[in-house]
Amino acid sequence: MRRGFVDTPDGQVHYVTEGSGEPVVLLHPSPHSWNFFWHTIPVLAERFRVIAMDTMGYGDSDRPNPPYTEMIQYARSVTWLLDGLGLERVHLVGHLTGAEIATEVAAAFPERVGRLVLSEVFNWNTESRRAVHERLHWWVPPSADGSHLLALWNRHASRVDQIGLDTLERFFLNLYKVNVGEQPTVYGTMGWDGAAPWVMCRYPFWERVVLIEAPTLVLHGEDGDLVRANPTVVARMKNAIGRLYPKENRIGPLAPRSAWSMLVRDFLTGELHAG
Repeated sequence: MRRGFVDTPDGQVHYVTEGSGEPVVLLHPSPHSWNFFWHTIPVLAERFRVIAMDTMGYGDSDRPNPPYTEMIQYARSVTWLLDGLGLERVHLVGHLTGAEIATEVAAAFPERVGRLVLSEVFNWNTESRRAVHERLHWWVPPSADGSHLLALWNRHASRVDQIGLDTLERFFLNLYKVNVGEQPTVYGTMGWDGAAPWVMCRYPFWERVVLIEAPTLVLHGEDGDLVRANPTVVARMKNAIGRLYPKENRIGPLAPRSAWSMLVRDFLTGELHAG
C-alpha cells in the first residue's frame, strides 16, 4: 500500500492505494479511518486500483473549518480527491457512515460513479435514531493521569474476541486522533468523534437515494440490526440488488477474505448484476 495526500479547498485528504485497473474508492465508517478496510484492500487490489480515503476530520485528513454540517460537503470532498488523482469516474464502496456519504456522491455527482456499494445503509434521520448516535459517539476530555486513554480503549475492548487485537489497536488509534485538540461545539457532546454521524442523522436519505442511477449493491449482515432496511432500500432504487452476508454482522469488512469482501468484489467485476 502507498500513502498520499490531495490538497482541497478545505484542507488535505489522506488516502492509501494499492493495485491497478479500474479505480475503486472505499469510504469508511466514523470515527474510523482508511484502515477499517485493512483486510478488504488486498482482496479488491487483485482486480482493481483501490483507493481508501480518510473522511475529512478523521484519520490523517484535515479537519474542515468550519466543521461540515451537510452531507453534500462530505460528498464534495470525495470529488475533490478524485480531481486531485485525475479520476473522472470510479466505483464507490461505503460502509455505515461511509455508505451515507457514498449515497450523496452518487445522487449529487452521478457522472463520477460507475458501480456503487452501499453497506449497512439506513435512514437515521429521526429524533430517536439521532439519540442512538448521541449515545454511541462522545468526546473524552484529556486527563493528566492518562485515564482518558483507557476510556478510549474500553470503547471497543469488549469486542476483542470478535474483531481481534490488531483491529482493536487500529480502532483505538482512530479514536485517539479524533479526541485530540479543540472540539467543535456544533456537534454538542459528540465532538469530532461524531461529526459525520451527526450529519448522517440529519440527512434526507429517502429523498436522495431515489435519485441514484448507478448499478448498486445494497449489503447488510443477515443477523445485523439494520438488515430490515435491505429490501426497502432496494425497492426504492432504480437499479439495485440486495444481498446479505452471513454470520458476520457489521464486522464483515474486518475479517480476512470475508464474505463481505467477496460479494463486493464479485459485484464490481460484474459477476453479480444489478437491475
